[in-house]
Amino acid sequence: MARPNSDLTEEEQWELRNIKQQPSRYNAKTIGTVMRRLMSQRGYGQTELADALSENWKKCAGDRIASVTRPGKISRGVLYVHADNSAVLQELNFEKKRILNELKKRVPELKLKDLRAKAN
Repeated sequence: MARPNSDLTEEEQWELRNIKQQPSRYNAKTIGTVMRRLMSQRGYGQTELADALSENWKKCAGDRIASVTRPGKISRGVLYVHADNSAVLQELNFEKKRILNELKKRVPELKLKDLRAKAN
């Protein structure tokens, strides 16, 4: 049990005042920093972007293309799109540049560089 400082001798009080504490190797982080790291590691931040992509896909691709395609995952700035058949795939490739530019305008947080399509 620790004694109050008034019960200590002068020498003990002097020693207590001059103790140099080693810096901790565990640096305390703010809760915000911890939460941001956790959200990014677990991919929770991506779900918000995926929702934004889904909402804007129909607007950017148009009703005709959006009805027979669906956006997939984003990897290193590349959006993978799934098309119902090869005819849709070809149409998507014709419209690729326009759709990509429109998505970049509407959802810049995605940082898209390319769009790749695959027929199911």
